[in-house]
Amino acid sequence: MIAVLRLIFLVFLVQTALFIIISVVQRWNARQRAWAEYEALDNPSEDWDSYLDREMLEYHSSLRKKLIWSVYILPGAVIVLLIYFVNFA
Repeated sequence: MIAVLRLIFLVFLVQTALFIIISVVQRWNARQRAWAEYEALDNPSEDWDSYLDREMLEYHSSLRKKLIWSVYILPGAVIVLLIYFVNFA
């Protein structure tokens, strides 16, 4: 039983590390895309800070941000299915 708890803890740590890394990289990419779009504007009507705030709000409501949570959901679902098929199939 202790081995299973240790495994669950280690999997959770790895998932958390992956979640943080993916979140930081995606946020940085969104910021870089916003900067490229801002630089491409001929005559920007707003300053960079307000433009970045608006773009980051759009990023936080996007599907890409929500899909990052699949780092926790997909491995958990796979483990539950494996346990089910090994024990009951």
